[in-house]
Amino acid sequence: MPSPPGPPPAVPERRLALLLERTARLHRLTAHLSTAMSLEDVAAIVVDEGTDALAAHSGALWRISETGHELELVRSLRYPPEAIARVQRLAIDPRVPIADAVLRGKPVWLSSRADYAARYAESASRTEALTQPLDYSVAALPIMLEGLPAGVIALTFAGERPFDADERSFLSFVALHCAQGFERARLYEAESRARRRAEAAQQRAAFLAKASALLGTSLDYEETLRTVASLAVPGIGDWCVVELADDHGGSRQVAVAHVEPEKIELAYDVRRRYPPDPNGRSGVPNVLRTGESELYEEIPDELLVRGAVDEEHLRISRELGLRSAMCVAIKDRGTVLGAITFILARDDRRYTRDDLLMAEQLAERMGAAIANALLYRSAREAIRARDDFMLVAGHELRTPIAAISLLHESLIAVKDGTPLEKIRERGEKLRSQTTRLARLVEELLDVSRLSAGRLSLDRDQVDLAQVVRDVTDRMREELERSRTPLSLSLEPVDGEWDRSRLDQIVTNLVGNAGKYGKGAPIDVVVSRRGPRAELRVIDRGIGIAIDDQPRIFERFERAVSSRHFSGLGLGLWITRQLVEAHGGTIHVDSRPGEGATFTVTLPI
Repeated sequence: MPSPPGPPPAVPERRLALLLERTARLHRLTAHLSTAMSLEDVAAIVVDEGTDALAAHSGALWRISETGHELELVRSLRYPPEAIARVQRLAIDPRVPIADAVLRGKPVWLSSRADYAARYAESASRTEALTQPLDYSVAALPIMLEGLPAGVIALTFAGERPFDADERSFLSFVALHCAQGFERARLYEAESRARRRAEAAQQRAAFLAKASALLGTSLDYEETLRTVASLAVPGIGDWCVVELADDHGGSRQVAVAHVEPEKIELAYDVRRRYPPDPNGRSGVPNVLRTGESELYEEIPDELLVRGAVDEEHLRISRELGLRSAMCVAIKDRGTVLGAITFILARDDRRYTRDDLLMAEQLAERMGAAIANALLYRSAREAIRARDDFMLVAGHELRTPIAAISLLHESLIAVKDGTPLEKIRERGEKLRSQTTRLARLVEELLDVSRLSAGRLSLDRDQVDLAQVVRDVTDRMREELERSRTPLSLSLEPVDGEWDRSRLDQIVTNLVGNAGKYGKGAPIDVVVSRRGPRAELRVIDRGIGIAIDDQPRIFERFERAVSSRHFSGLGLGLWITRQLVEAHGGTIHVDSRPGEGATFTVTLPI
């Protein structure tokens, strides 16, 4: 029978003491690593404590970059600054010991300077000039997670070092526990990120709900926008700025909010001193022009330099400490109404695509709120204009009706023997008032037809000059009563037009000139301009202010008070509609006190 195995060989006392000491060091290092909650903490414990515990001269730790093609330095201790400057980022190149360890997934042991030079000649020559111990040894230990490299530890020892089996085993345990620390830190950071994302999502949802409720509570949209901007600070950003597009391709600030209220005036001051370029390729001008959102997860200094007008502008921009920003267009059914900008000045947070989505949803609600407020304002103005019109129309219709009624009564009550001349005079007045009433009713009917799109043209060959003669002959008596001289300069111009509608155009323009001409001469000119006919009606009356000229062609609009001049405020609007229905144009040239010239062009 074989003899039983003997006792294990005795471990030399000195080696046993060294093993116990290393085990105690590893235990302390492991215990400390169990408290690390970030990759930076793990690196600090392994490099700082591990280097001293292992009596190494210097140490460093790198991690694999997100791309997987580089090593990024996380922590280093007691390497010369010139050496560290060279190894902040390293390509994973097998000609470099630490990169080779990563590629092979196994430690690289270099027992001396000569060993280093023999195996990695190119790398050794690059480090030759750097301050190192006279002789040194290097251990490059890959940090492996689930069979894949996550980083590498490099330890440099003074003097030659054979790295016996015990030491190699011990250093491999250090790398193993470092990998476990990496994994814990990764899981903790992933959990922290998920928690932060959930908190941020909850915060975004709560803000969007509050802002949406605010946007629906008031029709004073500018005040509401200011309230929403204040609500966004500090939860969504350190700055919030709302701008609305103007009619000149630019914008105006309607709301600025900041975590430090004293900086709000600074924002207004900077904008006054350095107004944005409407043609700018980034920021609010670009968003207003294109309607496309902009997200700056990180605002580099070169972006501030590119956007600065001068050194003072750059200095202020840097002082504001802008770190991250997003700018979103406020739109309604595709029309850009303005832009809202959120800015972060803190270092612990950056905007993400999720934040941009929230901002776009908010901007959509803001656009709807603004559109609703503008529609409400337009409706109120339309109702007010309608009410004003009804008052004027009631007065205008009542006047000829009252006159007709009185004249009718006087004719009924005429006494025998009343001179025929007097009866005729009353009859003429009755006809005049009836004509006036018919004209007012026709204007109202035209409004109805034009609004419903039911205006039709009965085209025929018509001489515009002859139409003008017929109209002015019919109106001559009325003009003579107001002592208004009339001068005609008529060139025969034939075209395919609706004669009755041409009659209406000329009647409205000549009647308008007589009403506001104060008895001054009126000139009517008809001429041919190539393929177009031109009609000009010139008066020398009260004139029209430049600001009022565009609106006098609108429905129910007038440039003078209805208390001083009769009419429904429809004549010029109807005239414009009739001219445009013929494919023509109408415009006015006037100055207050200098009369007015209305020019109509019609395609022949």
